[in-house]
Amino acid sequence: MSVNTLSRYSTLLILSAGLWASPALAQTGLPAAQCGRAATPSEGALCANPQLRALDAELAEAYHHALAATAKGSTGRQELIAEQRQWLAMRDACKADAGCLAAAYRERLAQLHPGAVLELSPLALPQFLAKHPDAVIQLTSQSPGCTYCTDQDRRTFAEVVAHLPAHVAIARIEWTPWYLFPKETASLTGSMPGIPMIAILRDGKVVDRISGAQIDPASLSQAITSVFRE
Repeated sequence: MSVNTLSRYSTLLILSAGLWASPALAQTGLPAAQCGRAATPSEGALCANPQLRALDAELAEAYHHALAATAKGSTGRQELIAEQRQWLAMRDACKADAGCLAAAYRERLAQLHPGAVLELSPLALPQFLAKHPDAVIQLTSQSPGCTYCTDQDRRTFAEVVAHLPAHVAIARIEWTPWYLFPKETASLTGSMPGIPMIAILRDGKVVDRISGAQIDPASLSQAITSVFRE
């Protein structure tokens, strides 16, 4: 059975007896025996990449929980299934591009987990902004030269934005080196970029930029949530 077929088991709610219901599968990803019958470029890429297999298993579990939270026959469930089918088509359009596949999985996981931070590459930013006019985006780096780009800063951001309205998209762009600012991020950083930075967008426009390390979660939460109050 192919990876694509396994994902469609998840889409069609064949979960109680389906392969995604296996605890071992959820922990270890796709069995090698099934990967031996991969039939499409995207399936082959999934099977060849442990990170992608883990994302596939994580998504199947998230989708299972999302379905379980909806009533059988409800409009919400029908919409969820339709969205998953659309996402499968988008995923398969990535073919064997591992970066494209990973981005597709992370975006879908963020959709299934409201408040989750979507890890975004600068190159994916224009498409993300086109789809999400209301968004909060953290720009940071793993470079040792960015002394304020710390794990604590990332955790503070994730904690604060987890409570935003569900329609607000949340993302993080982590890029090294930031002195080579990709042109795609210029709309967020403005003429005087400084990292780390949090860009807050409302109706497709940057309405605030918060630079530097964030050591006060309460103040950060107030600054961000105030933008989205009616």
